Amino acid sequence: MAIGPEIIEETRTSTVIQDLSDPAELSPEKCLRRMYMTVRAMLEDAVAALKAGDEGLAKDVAQRDEEVDRLYWLVAKQHHLAHVAPPGSPDAMSRLGLHNVRLVAKLIERVGDHAQRIAEASLLVREKTLDSKLLKELDSASSASIAIFDKAFKALASQDIDLANEAVDERNPLQKMIDGLSNHVAAKKGEELLALAMIVDSVGRAGSYATDIAEIAINSAVAGDPATP
Repeated sequence: MAIGPEIIEETRTSTVIQDLSDPAELSPEKCLRRMYMTVRAMLEDAVAALKAGDEGLAKDVAQRDEEVDRLYWLVAKQHHLAHVAPPGSPDAMSRLGLHNVRLVAKLIERVGDHAQRIAEASLLVREKTLDSKLLKELDSASSASIAIFDKAFKALASQDIDLANEAVDERNPLQKMIDGLSNHVAAKKGEELLALAMIVDSVGRAGSYATDIAEIAINSAVAGDPATP
């Protein structure tokens, strides 16, 4: 799963291998941005797959989670290397910013896990189970969750405390949507009930993890953390 020496070019007579674990080649901040963009798309596609009953798209979302995991382990590896580097070395100088980067990377990885969970659960939901009211409520909740995720990451990148606070404040309205969805889903039965309950829970948890990113963004801005994605 770990990213390290990777083949970046190959012909019939030659192979070019590059060590992408070197921060000079793929920095922790670039990893974080790539993780965010991948996971955001996964969240959107997971809900789209549910609404359209698209089995292929749902499986594609689940497969993309592996790439997110690989990027997370690369950030963790770079974080470790910085902490074992000799004092005064370039790797050691980056320790301060890397701490928050790793925390955020783990939170994004968890959001990705929930996007995967939504996609996999959607495969168990029959089309007739999704009435128009439920679909509308799910769409609103997922959009609210993604909006928190967007604001939190942008706040981290721009060190914008006001935007981060907006993301935190949007958690309560999202929870009200999740509570309403939970009541709606409770009327279902059997496998559909379990699958829909899992989807609703994951939409809410994705928003919660995004709120945690916003709180890190606030702490980072207050501390003047120089490392931002």
